Amino acid sequence: MDVTYATLPLGGQPLTLPMRTPGAGRLWARLARDRSPLAQLVRAARRTPDSPAATDGAQVVTAAELYARVRLLAGVLHARGIGRGSTVGLLCSDHAGFAQAALAVQWVDARLVLVDIDATPDRLGAVARREGVQLLVHDAALRPIVVRSGLAVPTLVSDGHGSGSVAGACDFGHPAPRRRRRP
Repeated sequence: MDVTYATLPLGGQPLTLPMRTPGAGRLWARLARDRSPLAQLVRAARRTPDSPAATDGAQVVTAAELYARVRLLAGVLHARGIGRGSTVGLLCSDHAGFAQAALAVQWVDARLVLVDIDATPDRLGAVARREGVQLLVHDAALRPIVVRSGLAVPTLVSDGHGSGSVAGACDFGHPAPRRRRRP
């Protein structure tokens, strides 16, 4: 029987193990991937849909609710052409909208750039240009910083409602793309 090797990320260091079972390398690779936050949310939404996944002030968002929101936003991102090779900036404080946006970016396999909420407009503009940000998701309270930064990229407001917000964009019901399995 042939020996295959599986490499797992373990504590930041790669661990290579010999595997004698056919297909075991793929199994180990899948197990390693399943530790991603999105995979954990998918599992929680299926197994325990009413379990708390995030808090938004005093409101608790369940795993099923967060999964539904993430899936809708992933559809919006996909409809806007965001996917593999794209970069999305995230300028949000710690709330459910932050988790929704970060997980939706992971769903469409785009790159996520986290921007410090205390960044100056000049710093925000410099980071966005350097990283090639194609879409910026931000809190409504941080809109003045985004406007003063002079960014010429589309934006979505993470915690608002109506036109230009994540909630408003999700109202159109774009279907989420199928998640790609990574090799």
